[in-house]
Formats: sequence, C-alpha cells, structure tokens
Amino acid sequence: MLTTSSRLLRLLTLLQGRRDWSGRGLSEALSVDVRTIRRDIDRLRELGYRIDASAGQGGGYRLGAGPNLPPVLLSDSEAVTVMLALRAAANSMAGMDASIASLIAKLENLLPTRLQPQLRAVNAVAHVLPAPGALAEIEALALIATACRDRRRLRMRYSDRQQRETRREVEPLQLILAGRRWYLIAWDRRREDWRSFRIDRISEPELLPTQFEPRMLPEPPAAFIAKAMASAPSRYSLRLRLAARYDDLVDSVPGWCGLLEPLDDESCTLRVGAETLPGLATALLFIGHEFELIDDPPWRAELEALLANVARPIAAPARRDHA
Repeated sequence: MLTTSSRLLRLLTLLQGRRDWSGRGLSEALSVDVRTIRRDIDRLRELGYRIDASAGQGGGYRLGAGPNLPPVLLSDSEAVTVMLALRAAANSMAGMDASIASLIAKLENLLPTRLQPQLRAVNAVAHVLPAPGALAEIEALALIATACRDRRRLRMRYSDRQQRETRREVEPLQLILAGRRWYLIAWDRRREDWRSFRIDRISEPELLPTQFEPRMLPEPPAAFIAKAMASAPSRYSLRLRLAARYDDLVDSVPGWCGLLEPLDDESCTLRVGAETLPGLATALLFIGHEFELIDDPPWRAELEALLANVARPIAAPARRDHA
C-alpha cells in the first residue's frame, strides 16, 4: 500500500494526465476508498493546488488553473521525451534559444540520478541539423495562435517568394507545422478566399478586436496545406506518372513531396517542385514508388547526373579494407 505522500503524488499525476476524474475512478486507480480520495483532495488544496469538484454520484474532480504554475509530475519516459522535444523545437522557431537552454538546464538539474546516464547518452550522439532559411518567430506564432483560438481578425504584412509585400486582413483558422515550417490557414477578406501563409514571411501581426464566425474549410487542413505547397511556383518542377491507384498511394507518398491526383483507374500523377535541383532530387527519392516522367524539362540531364552520383557508388561493389 502506498504511503500518504506517495499516494498524493500519484493522485496529482492522475489529475494532471486527464481533464476529468470521478471519485470512484480515482479510488479504483489508487486502490483506496472514496472517503480517502476526498481527504487527499483536501490535502492537495491546502498545498495550493486548485481542484474543482462537481456534485453527483461519486463526485467528480478536475485540476483547475491557479495563479501560479504548479509542479508538473513526469514519468521517466515523459521526462526524456520532453528533453528531446525541446531540442527539436528549437529548430522550428526563432527566438527560443535562450528560453529552451534555460528550461533544459532546469530539467537536467531536476531529473533523477537514474536518468542522467540516458540523457547524457542522447546528448552525446543526437544532433539536430539547422533548418535552412528563416524560421518563425515565437512571438508572432503565439499572437497568431491567440487569434485562431479567440476567433479574432488579424492584420499583417506578408512577403511572397519574390519579396513583394502586401497588407492583409484575415480570419485565421489554424496553424500547421509542415516539416520545419509553420503555416497559417486563413480566410483572406480582400481576396474572399482561403489562403495559406508562411509564418516566417509574416511581419507586424496585429490582433484586431473584431471577432468572426469561423468559415468551413472545404477540406482537411493538412490536405489544404499539402496542395498549397505543391501548387506554389517552384524554380524546378516535374509531373510524374505513378502506375498505381490513388487509394493505394495516398497514405504512402509523403504529402510534402508534391500534389498527388488520380489520372485514371490504374495510375496517378504527382506534381513535384523545389527551389533547387538537390531539393527536387530529395523529393523524388522519398516518393517510394516507381514513376515515369511526363515532362521533359531542359535541365533533365543535370538531374540525371545528380541522381547518378548517388546511384553509382551504391551499385558498385563494396570495397573491403584489408588489415
């Protein structure tokens, strides 16, 4: 049987892990009676935790938001996961280096001794490659997320890929992280249509007091962004034919590779684009299915040579070093 202090910690972990708990559910999870649960809830309240209770058979409990941030209890695997996620997050947003470094240092000091070897091992061999190009600023991302949540109009400046800047007023719907880039899906009031915006190209975002009733996006957000990315003008683009049915390919071809569309009952087209030939070659390697070119671009020989540089050493017999 758990001691009172251990039981309180376990109770707090349960309340943090799920929004609502019945008194009976907590008593079964901790193998104690409902009366003990009530006493333990009172003890947690005395320690400063806000725990809301609801009436009814068995009662219900929810950990509420208080004026201060309460301690968060993590399992061993959750603690290591948080550390790894923080390192990865730093590579998808700008302006977070100092905050993430400070948070990682605090967590490292709090981790149990038994987890230190695991963390040191991960830190020694795991590295996150820097993302190419600009990253979204955390301040802009937080403000835009607030606009999405509160259904408030957003005014901003937006630069397209040719660095042409326009003033926009939008009704923001959702943020999407695709690869290492953040995108906003929003209704553009001037153009009266749905648009996608790269967050790193947004400047001077302003939260307006006007609220709006959300419109219905005609397709799932992830599909909308995938189509927007694939249809965006690219310096290098190709149309491919894949000899398989759309239903057999849609879940296996990565959405960021390009726009997949059914051609007939037995084949599909895939439109792939990139700003560089190495980027285009990378997309082709990730398709994971045989394909043939529909287009015959003037830089086809350059692409063939680039892919041959990869295929040639792989096809050659491995060289064995002799002692």
